[in-house]
Amino acid sequence: MKSKITRYLSLFVIISIISLATILFLFIIFNKTSITVTQSYLMIGSVIFSLIVLFFLSRYLKPNIIMDIEANDKKDKINKKNDRVNDWNKYIKENYSFTYKSKLSIQLLIGSPLSIEKLTPNLTTDIWQENNGTLLIYGGDIHQPIDENLIQDLKQLRRRRPLDAVIWVSENSLSQQPLGHSLFNHLNPANTDTASRYFHQLFRQLRWQAPIWLWNVSNSGEITADETPTVLYSAPLKATSETLSNNLKTLLPALVEQGTHAVFAQSNTYLFTGVSPFSTT
Repeated sequence: MKSKITRYLSLFVIISIISLATILFLFIIFNKTSITVTQSYLMIGSVIFSLIVLFFLSRYLKPNIIMDIEANDKKDKINKKNDRVNDWNKYIKENYSFTYKSKLSIQLLIGSPLSIEKLTPNLTTDIWQENNGTLLIYGGDIHQPIDENLIQDLKQLRRRRPLDAVIWVSENSLSQQPLGHSLFNHLNPANTDTASRYFHQLFRQLRWQAPIWLWNVSNSGEITADETPTVLYSAPLKATSETLSNNLKTLLPALVEQGTHAVFAQSNTYLFTGVSPFSTT
């Protein structure tokens, strides 16, 4: 494919050089010698003919070059997709037996690159990561079109059960917001509606429906702890954004209590860093 494009470009350059050389040659002749009218008409006609040939040849070569480049890009994308599938299959075959492949937990992470990186560093660039029988795959954001190549890759990876779960990773900055109605503003009706349509389309293309888990990554500022408690929330069926927001708010008293104990346990670390986001000068 590349040799064909190179051949087109070489022919185009040669004709351009010939045309320019002809024009330069005529310019020299007109300035140094006297020629007849017939000869001048013949030379001018040859130049015009060369330009016409160059024009039509350029119009013919340009679409072919573009088509060849597009075909080459499409071929590269297919090769990259096949490489990704081959990487998955090769890794799984080398590390898992055929019977254990069905026990491999495949998790598809959906969310913004910033949120995904906070939860699983380098996943957006690695595309997939595996550890202890769990395969994490980055699937993009709910505000972006579904990657059809990824759908095909998942089907080839494990046809009967392509996914075990979908994790929707969201982000909310808690340290810069007061405890009010806007605490979980990322769960607004617009985002939940977009996510609902995204997951519906995803499962329709996969022809498989997996459970969806909501994982909220919160920005805690500079406050750190040796042990951060994990909060697990199981949403009821057909839950709305209001239901999710209200249920998550019920977790606040327990979290505040645990946070208070952490502050008392390490007052030197937490006192000033915890108050600084809300202090004014």
